[in-house]
Amino acid sequence: MNEKKPAPAFVIDPAPTIKWPVTVSLPADGGEVVEYQFTGVFNRLSETAMDAILSAGVGAQFIAPEAETPKRMQDILRENAALFPKLLAGWEGVASSAGNEVEYSAKSLQEQITGPNGPFLSAGLWRAISEIRNGARLGN
Repeated sequence: MNEKKPAPAFVIDPAPTIKWPVTVSLPADGGEVVEYQFTGVFNRLSETAMDAILSAGVGAQFIAPEAETPKRMQDILRENAALFPKLLAGWEGVASSAGNEVEYSAKSLQEQITGPNGPFLSAGLWRAISEIRNGARLGN
């Protein structure tokens, strides 16, 4: 007989985090796109805090490409580099080109956001943030 497990107790955590998959789609030789994945450890913020961030226009081009005032990509990436350390508390499964694990730090995140893969990493992080805010992974 299947016995239903009792639901876990609701825990009140003043600084909750959630581990969530982040997919980064990078262009590759031959016109290919290669998808990479890591686990982001995201700070879960109140809707008030998220609305304040989103209303500031940070990352707007990744959320609403038809924004009235287009920004230069370098400006968007600079804004994202300032914002993402507030949202991302850590990561798992990120490696250097030599295959060594890269420990999370705000500095390493900011360097990646403003580096050559910044637009693709930013898009992946915004996608994950949107999925978390909406409570489920989007897709099929």
